Amino acid sequence: MAKIIYQELDIPIEPKISPFAEECQEICDLLFYKYNIFDEEMTSHFHEEKLTYYSTRAYHYASKEVLQIVTNINTWAFIFDDYIEKHHDEREEACERVLKIAYGNLSPKEGEMMRPFEALFSEILDSIKQRSPHEWQKRFID
Repeated sequence: MAKIIYQELDIPIEPKISPFAEECQEICDLLFYKYNIFDEEMTSHFHEEKLTYYSTRAYHYASKEVLQIVTNINTWAFIFDDYIEKHHDEREEACERVLKIAYGNLSPKEGEMMRPFEALFSEILDSIKQRSPHEWQKRFID
């Protein structure tokens, strides 16, 4: 596969950062460690990329709880993207299973084994649902 080099983007985000940035980073770290997502190499890559900083800059005005959810889901999306880029043979099945979780058709409560990325996504999705109004949640009911 050819290597593509992108130009640096100038994204118009205010230079402010949330006062909760460090705490969000630490909690996000713990969440990923809980599901054994990171090996040593991935941990250093995760910290070098400063993935959580995007959320804490873009949403510097958010409450601590909301910012943590945004940080967790954005970080999960970036890490999951890296995973499916490296594991071509698992890509389709992994994406299908994540979509099943999002639609409520696969959950740990049903006793079905979940892979670490899926279990983490499920926990993040549950945290979103807990903070979401009933009207928003009705969108997911068939």
